[in-house]
Amino acid sequence: MIRIRLDKVTFSYPAKPIFLEASCELQEGCYGVIGPNGSGKTTLLKLVMGELKPDSGFLLRDKVLTVAYMAQDLDLDPAQTAYEAAREGAHQVLALEGELAALEEQFAYPEVYGSEKRLAKLIDRQELSWHDSLNWAARFGGSDSYAAGINWL
Repeated sequence: MIRIRLDKVTFSYPAKPIFLEASCELQEGCYGVIGPNGSGKTTLLKLVMGELKPDSGFLLRDKVLTVAYMAQDLDLDPAQTAYEAAREGAHQVLALEGELAALEEQFAYPEVYGSEKRLAKLIDRQELSWHDSLNWAARFGGSDSYAAGINWL
C-alpha cells in the first residue's frame, strides 16, 4: 500500500532550487533518508510533514500515517540526559510502557494472585497490552520490539 506519494514536486528556497519535478512512492515500511549536506533531506521530511508546501506538483500522505522527525537544531534542557530528552518525544510508547507497568504491579496484590479467575483476567489484559505495543512497533519499525517504534520515517 502506498503511504506517501510525490508527483512532480518542485520546491525552491529563494536562493536555491531543491527539487525539480521529483516523483516517488513510499510503500508501508521503515525508511531512512540519506544524502550529502544540502541535498534536501530535511526539506523532504518537512514537505512530507506538511511544514512546507511544494511550489508545484503534489504530495499525498496516507491519513493513518504517523511521521516523526527530530529537528537538526534542538533546544534541549541542559539538565536532561540524552535518554530523557529522547523519551519525551515517545508519548505513545511511554503510555504503553506505563500501562504494562501498572498491570505488572497488580500481580503483587493478594486478591489477584490468590484468585485464579482474577489472575487469568489480568494475564489476558497484559497480553492484550503487550500485543498492542508489538503492533504499534511493527507498524513503525518492522520489529517485534516496542523500542523499534522510535525508528520512524
